[in-house]
Amino acid sequence: MPRVLLLIAMLIGTVLLTQCGLLPLPIPSAPPFPTVGPVQRISGNASRTMAVIQSSTNCAEIGEMVTFTASFTNTATYPVTITTEPVMDIVLSPSNWTAGDDPALVQHWSESDQYPTEFPTVAQPNEVWTYQWRWQADAIYHQPDVYDMRVQLIMGEIQLQGSSVPSGGHELGIGVGAIPLPGGGAVECYELERALQP
Repeated sequence: MPRVLLLIAMLIGTVLLTQCGLLPLPIPSAPPFPTVGPVQRISGNASRTMAVIQSSTNCAEIGEMVTFTASFTNTATYPVTITTEPVMDIVLSPSNWTAGDDPALVQHWSESDQYPTEFPTVAQPNEVWTYQWRWQADAIYHQPDVYDMRVQLIMGEIQLQGSSVPSGGHELGIGVGAIPLPGGGAVECYELERALQP
């Protein structure tokens, strides 16, 4: 019983000292300020297939060359087949773009001169496909309310043994000229600290 009373007394004392200003209140931590560096998104799992989309930067200056890397790995113990087109594509669009918006705001790797003429459709166990698209950051993505864009890796339907992974893919976000801040507003890319490159 005396321990309980001692704990209650300590709690009351701490509250009183805090309210009198003798003990500092905990300071809420601010959300981390973004830095400039590579970003990636991984989808899938280690027992079937995995796809990765990576960007060499998360905030590109207008005119800067950005490298998008798309990779697909068959982590299953048997061959898998991509049964629909495109086998693999990268699609860029503003993060707030919807189907009725200007189609000029959407760019496809498959429409560039860097797109491979042929893709394999069957991946053997542990086989890895890796492709890159060097893209010049376009001022069309640096407009009021269009600072950030989606970089989406689109995969065709993947046929597994007894099931399939539907066509589609994951995305990541990057800024062009500026990057949105948590809670609203944006900051110019040149104001951000450069992350250490590996």
